[in-house]
Amino acid sequence: MIVVLCTISCSPSHRAMLEEAMREVAEATRRFEPGCMEYAFAADIHETSQWRLCELWAGEDALTAHFGTTHLLNFREVLRSMPSLCVSAVSYAVGSVRRLV
Repeated sequence: MIVVLCTISCSPSHRAMLEEAMREVAEATRRFEPGCMEYAFAADIHETSQWRLCELWAGEDALTAHFGTTHLLNFREVLRSMPSLCVSAVSYAVGSVRRLV
């Protein structure tokens, strides 16, 4: 399993445009990508123009396929159009999972 964690920040003037793009990419990813186990954006409760994205993928092949999808490429175009955008993303290969609750 692959876990991807992202932080996305934008200027308040681009918030609505970014939120719409996030809705579109999340809906398409969940609907059309069988290797996607989770794809969820969450607003930061302290920073009004910052979001977290948590992705869970069945494996590296599924994540690699995601990078070539039309919906992700469209999302990246929206991100590139925002001059004050800040994005960080990391991935982790997970060998085992343990339920905590």
